[in-house]
Amino acid sequence: MRNIKNVVGQRIRARQRQRLIANGGTPASWYDAEYGDPSVGLYTAHYSESRHLTVWNAICELIPMGSRILEVGCGPAQLAHLMMDRKIPGAYVGFDFSPAAIDLARKKLPGGWVELADARTTDLFTSVDYDIVICTDVLGHLVDDVTVLGRIPREKHVLATVPDVESASQIRSFQNTSEVLDRYRCLFSSLEISEHQAAGADGSGETLFLLNGVR
Repeated sequence: MRNIKNVVGQRIRARQRQRLIANGGTPASWYDAEYGDPSVGLYTAHYSESRHLTVWNAICELIPMGSRILEVGCGPAQLAHLMMDRKIPGAYVGFDFSPAAIDLARKKLPGGWVELADARTTDLFTSVDYDIVICTDVLGHLVDDVTVLGRIPREKHVLATVPDVESASQIRSFQNTSEVLDRYRCLFSSLEISEHQAAGADGSGETLFLLNGVR
């Protein structure tokens, strides 16, 4: 019976992935529904309660104090809130294509620079000054993830994460660091991958691969 359920689950996820690919990736409306659902408290919780805290701490350790940061897909700004509390950014700009996410981000960062923008079309990659690009929990949801990374100018430091598990909103996941390198190393002059554990959305374990590279 368990094997049958696993097969059915895999087929359902495959159909969901095909629909997402056909639509160009997970739409902003999906995230608006997630962020706007009061029963999903993980997006409004303090960053210290996030299942991603381990990898966020690792990211913070890699950022020199006073860096100018551009965050792609900032979501509700939990990571930004953590960085601000640690007084890491010299300047910060965050953007997301979900209006609900930006509403939450502006509440967490009153007076902060957060914008409604799409990574596939925004001019923020070239119109603002920054040293480091942060892009967590974004690439796995995009059909054109490689194109988005290619929009980041050369010599910029990039910190990004991709998952090892599938979810309803993801296009792809990775089984090991070799798969991550095979997909992304052509975009970087140097690239290192590290693994970080997190609690899965369903309570199971999850590995997040952290890309630490220079375009």
